[in-house]
This record gives sequence, structure tokens and C-alpha cells, in this order.
Amino acid sequence: MFIDYQYSYLVGCLLLFILWLILFIRRKDLRIEMLTMSILATIWLFISGIWFVNTYLETYWNPQYAGILGLGSFFKTIGLKIKGVEDTLFLFSYSGIVAVLYEEILGKKHLKKGRSKNLKFLIIFPLFVFVSLLITKSTGAINIIYGEYLAYLLASIFIWWFRRDLLMHSLVSGMLSAIFFFVSYLLLSPLSVGIIHKFWILNKTSGVFVLGLPFEEILWAFFIGLWVGPSYEFIKDLKDSTDR
Repeated sequence: MFIDYQYSYLVGCLLLFILWLILFIRRKDLRIEMLTMSILATIWLFISGIWFVNTYLETYWNPQYAGILGLGSFFKTIGLKIKGVEDTLFLFSYSGIVAVLYEEILGKKHLKKGRSKNLKFLIIFPLFVFVSLLITKSTGAINIIYGEYLAYLLASIFIWWFRRDLLMHSLVSGMLSAIFFFVSYLLLSPLSVGIIHKFWILNKTSGVFVLGLPFEEILWAFFIGLWVGPSYEFIKDLKDSTDR
């Protein structure tokens, strides 16, 4: 182990943010999309999931936090078990990257802007998350992570219903997100050997691993890419071109 468990989550998040920053600088045409989806996804997931954070930490994983900025004390006073900034930094960075993976890897750029804006999605998506997590938690027998899958799938279906042309964009984004997450794990896991058994509550998972990574993590990456990837295009009514 090269990095102490207390700092491994923070180091991973900082490396992810550096990648976000490189992509942000590289693709000037995608900066607004990256920043918008980073902010929106972080706000959406925290607002809709704040009632379930403790359940998530108790049933799926329980990482160690570096405790920087003293936010642990603040979260404790409001009854949350979060002890640092890592979760926010991760959601911000990962959401922004996944939002533009499709455009970056396939060489796409926004071609056409429609007249309408699907701003109702800004309200509907948090409701999908809240209801899905509530249903999952109420069963008492299903891991809370599966509630996230349901929420992201419902959001994706909502997008496909109104924009069938974004179906391929969504599916490819999901696959690219899963690949990106898996490769990142393979590259970073040697820095903190044994982190999976240290952070994840494995007896609450399916027990299926892919080169040491719980299959639930790969599914999570796929489903978040499924809805984050086409969300900006859906909200702004944009279409893609193959020319940069």
C-alpha cells in the first residue's frame, strides 16, 4: 500500500478532478456542458439523496475520509455520517467527465439548438431518485445501490421517450462510463492495496467481482452514464455533429 486508506479516497478524487480540468481546458466547446452537468448532478444527487446517505454508508460502503476543511463536524451536527469533501468532489468531477465522454471519444460537437428547453427535467429527475431510494429502503432487503440503478434508468427512459435520437448517445455514454470507471480502478487500486475490502460492505453485495472490483460499481458507472451523458442535450434540445 502506497497511500494510507485515510487519504486514498481524497487522492483518487483529486486525480479525477485533474482529469476533469484537463478535459475542460482541452474542449472549449464543451465547457458549459461539463460545468453545468457537474453542478446539476451534484446538487440533484445530494438534495434527493440526503435522506438516504446514512443508509448508503451502512449498507453499501463506508470509506475513510481525510477530514479536511473540518466538514466532518458540520455533517455530524446535522446527523450525517459523511466526514469530508470527497463525495462532493467525486460527484462533481465524475459527472462532468461522463457528460462529455461521448463527444470526446467519438469526436462529436453540438450542431443544432432547438427552440424548446426541457427544464421540467430539472425537477423530475430528483423525484425519480428520491422515490426509487425510498422504495428500495422500505423493502429492507435490497441494497440501496439498486435504488440508484432504478432512478437512473427511469431518468434515461424519460429522455428516450421524448428524444429517441438520444438513445444511442445514452447507451454509448453508459458503456464508456463503465469502461472509464473500470480502467481507473485498475490503474489506481495498486496505490491502496486491499481498498475494496476496506471500504465496501461486501456481504451486502452480489459477491460478483471483475478483477477485484464489485460488479455493482461497474453497473453504477453504466447507469450514471446512461442518464448524465444525454441530459444536457435533452435539457437544451441540442443535436450532435461528427465534425469538431
